[in-house]
Amino acid sequence: MKELNYKQQKTNFIESVFKVSYVEYRALVNNKQLVYTQILVPMLYFLFYATGIASTFGQIIYVDKAVPFLQFAFIGIIGLIVYGQMSQSVYRIILDRKWGLLAFKYFKGVTPLAYMIGKMSFPLFNFLIQMGVLYAISILFGDSFSFDQFIVLVLCSIVMMIFWFSVGTIISLKVSSYKTRDLILNTLLLPISFTAPIFFSFDQAPLFIKWISFL
Repeated sequence: MKELNYKQQKTNFIESVFKVSYVEYRALVNNKQLVYTQILVPMLYFLFYATGIASTFGQIIYVDKAVPFLQFAFIGIIGLIVYGQMSQSVYRIILDRKWGLLAFKYFKGVTPLAYMIGKMSFPLFNFLIQMGVLYAISILFGDSFSFDQFIVLVLCSIVMMIFWFSVGTIISLKVSSYKTRDLILNTLLLPISFTAPIFFSFDQAPLFIKWISFL
């Protein structure tokens, strides 16, 4: 029997990214309900949670400055979206590992970097749609950022998205035990999600809470 050598199976980097992206695209098409949910959830947070609090307080003190609450909540909801994309990346990669698709892609010459970029392509596209929809709604309520500020937010959010997606990818690839993985995601990362300044400020919180909230 001829020995198989994965090094002889290496493909072009761009080609590998497109192949992985296409698989993600097909998964997205076959699971449109997930796309609808991801778009609706931040809308509902903004419409029924942020606007309700804003009608009560109007402004919030953040770093000794009075900030319109809807603008403050807008950034917080973006943080929720980014964190949710990390969980989604873990789910997608776990499926690849479960059904042997990850090993098959590596064998066919897909490098880890090409795999991660390909996996990130459509979640990033979906993330930008979510931000666009959220920004359009914020304009209707009046307390929105200027377009230039929104572009800066988008660029910063893309960096956040890449970071947290990479964290989810590393957890999925390096932790083989599902019990350990669940412990990391549900317990160790829980303080980060709880201390994120999404709908309230931590200006007066203890120092260690502030440090965690910076994540």
